Amino acid sequence: MFRLALLGLLVVPSAALAKKPAAATLNPDDPSTLQVREDVKVVFHVSHDAWKKGTPKTLWYLDRLVHTAYPEKLGVPSSALDFKIVAHDAPVYWFLNDAGWKASAHKGPAVVQDQNPYKEMIAGLIEAGVDVEVCAVTMKSQGYTEDMLLPGVKVTPAGLPRVIDLQLMGYQHLELD
Repeated sequence: MFRLALLGLLVVPSAALAKKPAAATLNPDDPSTLQVREDVKVVFHVSHDAWKKGTPKTLWYLDRLVHTAYPEKLGVPSSALDFKIVAHDAPVYWFLNDAGWKASAHKGPAVVQDQNPYKEMIAGLIEAGVDVEVCAVTMKSQGYTEDMLLPGVKVTPAGLPRVIDLQLMGYQHLELD
């Protein structure tokens, strides 16, 4: 009798799983399939010096999200987006002005320049409403000062606690490493 009951426990869940309705097919040409279209709160946690097509990976994706994907392809206004970048560790140099960039020993795997080639992209993100914050602990350990940062870049006391704080305030965490 015990074996029969145990067999029943094993059979019932698999039968229940087999009866689940199939997931709806999403139409890639229909922007209405995107369910959250307002108050889109995301913190982009940047802690690795990851690259895509010669550009810092997070900046590459974020630029496309802010300027193309949401407003143009999905019809979601930029006013609905609340994006924040919190950077600590190696990639903080991405946010240095030209003087800071030139003085920095960290320039990534593909960049050997005396000026920050990403300053216009970052300025465009800030202009579109993206908040950019860098870790004060990292700045101190790397020898960076606030006057070395691009205009509009803010300093947060500590990167990881800031990411946690934002998550607790309802921001979704995204790390593109």
